[in-house]
Amino acid sequence: RPQQGAGQIYCGAVSRAYRSLLAACLRHRTLAMGALFAALAVSAAGFLSVPQSFFPDSARTKFYIDYWRNSASHIDETAGDMRQIAAYVSKLPGIRNVTEFVGAGSLRFLFSYDVNSPSPDYGQLVMETDSVEDIDALTPQIEEFLARNFPSADAMVLRFSDVICIPSKVAVRFSGPDSDVLRELAAQAKEIMRQSGHARHIRDDWRPPVKTSRILYSELKGRSSGITRKDLAQSLQWNFSGVACGAFREGDELIPIISRPVREERSFSQLSSVQVWNAAGRNLPLEAVTNGFETVWVAPQIWHRDRIPTITAQCSEWGVNAAQLRDEIKEKIGSIPLPPLYTMEWAGEYEQKEEALEGVRATFPFFMLLMFLMLMSLFRTLREPVLAFCAIPFALIGVVAGLLVTGKSFGFMAILGFLGLTGMLLKNSIVLLDQIGLELKKGRPPYAALVEASVSRLRPVTMAAGTTVLGILPLLFDVFFDAMAATIVFGLLAATLLTLIVIPVGYALAFGVREPRKDS
Repeated sequence: RPQQGAGQIYCGAVSRAYRSLLAACLRHRTLAMGALFAALAVSAAGFLSVPQSFFPDSARTKFYIDYWRNSASHIDETAGDMRQIAAYVSKLPGIRNVTEFVGAGSLRFLFSYDVNSPSPDYGQLVMETDSVEDIDALTPQIEEFLARNFPSADAMVLRFSDVICIPSKVAVRFSGPDSDVLRELAAQAKEIMRQSGHARHIRDDWRPPVKTSRILYSELKGRSSGITRKDLAQSLQWNFSGVACGAFREGDELIPIISRPVREERSFSQLSSVQVWNAAGRNLPLEAVTNGFETVWVAPQIWHRDRIPTITAQCSEWGVNAAQLRDEIKEKIGSIPLPPLYTMEWAGEYEQKEEALEGVRATFPFFMLLMFLMLMSLFRTLREPVLAFCAIPFALIGVVAGLLVTGKSFGFMAILGFLGLTGMLLKNSIVLLDQIGLELKKGRPPYAALVEASVSRLRPVTMAAGTTVLGILPLLFDVFFDAMAATIVFGLLAATLLTLIVIPVGYALAFGVREPRKDS
């Protein structure tokens, strides 16, 4: 069989079409490059319409309810509410299993699961559905039931995450010395969240204040009767909570035996008649060692950050993603006047994303510089490496188009995909520029070398990009990797095709290569 020459190999329909397009672009190089940069500018403007996020939700068929009663609630009251909620949820279509937890949440069965502090007013319900789609359909029904039947409770229906758990993705933190001022600042922030119309689960992490009776211990009466504060505290504990006085063994389990008065003697009306015992075994009524009691409002919990009282106003998104909700309320919350010594900072998903990207921002320039130095060592000039790096931004055209078409958000996984895309695009540029150098070494005129090198590398460059796209394409349908796959697939397709134009046209502009006149 006769061997095909180079002229026959690159004379197919695709090669001829590419040769004609390349010749036209080289002939009108300034116009062609201007059109490419205009397309890049349009894509940069379109990037503002791409949804922003951090990590996607998990593809697990499990979701859960975090439930808080009033902070002064007894654990039996919480258990009653959880039984009522579980009875309703278990009857919903699509629910396979329901597990109740009272006083504390589930054990950490998932690394990214957020464990809440144990509390008698806290309960959790973990539910399993037949499919992931059922979660989106069931969530509004469950939230409507909770709002109708438990209006005073703080309840959230949440999904699990495979990477990091952020129950309230939009959060703002206020720090300062006075707790009352902090509550007022948080109240203003929560009101702005309510006005947005896209926020739900609006709350703060200090919980509402509760009414507490405070015993006023008298030092003078205590000394005269030999009863200390410790004696008073132990007597109150025995009277209301009870004290373990033994253990009952049942099989291999030890059940504590609690000693305390009967229910009628544990009521608040009997507080003044509580007997207080001292170390000598003498007992006196409570009123004999106190100056009465007072009822005050106290915060059930006060969080500190760097030893400074800090309150966090937080909410979840509804109908938009967390970044869009934050952008909507950012200006209004930022305009809240802060007294001296008080600070405000954004928390939630925004803070976690910034912390995750901080390491990338710190190391990425170093590796880009390293790649640039490698290209300089390969070509031993400055213009070819600069030209190769100039082709990278044009991947944004395909990335923006792909994310808008597929409806994916530009999150952390998409950022990783774009960073990996830079290496793939540099490979295509190196192949083209290296072939141009080989054609020039053969003695070809610059224009002919530019065209023939580009046409000869058309098939290897497109085939390499095509195989990469086919390998990543299955990830486009995965819940976790879909945004990264869309970034690589569409970015690589668009950038590969544009690189076949950008590199030759840029080379012609950088080195002054022009099409020879016909009479020559």
